[in-house]
Amino acid sequence: MSFSSLRCNFFLAFCFFLLQLASPVENGPNSTIKRVVLARVFIFRASESPDSMASQPIGVVDIAETVPGTVTLNGTINGLSAGDHGFHFHQFGDLSKACMGAGAHFNPHGKRHGAPNAAERHVGDLGNVVANADGVAVVDIRDHLVALNGVNSVVGRALVVHDKGDDLGLGGNEESAKTGNAGKRFGCGVVGILKEQ
Repeated sequence: MSFSSLRCNFFLAFCFFLLQLASPVENGPNSTIKRVVLARVFIFRASESPDSMASQPIGVVDIAETVPGTVTLNGTINGLSAGDHGFHFHQFGDLSKACMGAGAHFNPHGKRHGAPNAAERHVGDLGNVVANADGVAVVDIRDHLVALNGVNSVVGRALVVHDKGDDLGLGGNEESAKTGNAGKRFGCGVVGILKEQ
């Protein structure tokens, strides 16, 4: 090996080393990328026109991942009929076309629809929220599959509440295996990052 090729190899190795030092590593001590810990969703009534959704939210849900591997959702949703309502994260943060722009349930691993505690389920499957006689559903969910970071991150995706209850994939038909027969989309909102306190 000639001196000039040795010098070239050394230079390339040195440049690679400098790039490694400069590249941020998520959660590393010198990282410029911070883990997302808190998020919030303002849920709006489904509408064909996104302009009409901008009035008043029908609900607010806060999402926290203070411990990696566990996410909590807390909040309230108003204006529902009494009873169960399917509650899911969907693929896209697009609230157009009466929330149909949000796409299907968030399912990065290609699983079938199921209950939140099922061995097989979509990442977005949160089961049901239950509205009382006044039409208010209190959201109090703890989940170990949903995340605010990594491949299961729901940041920028839609959270959707449906007209009907989710049968948790036990309905015995094709639609049950995809959506839990939860019916139309009643309301939706986009998961946004919150500033840490």
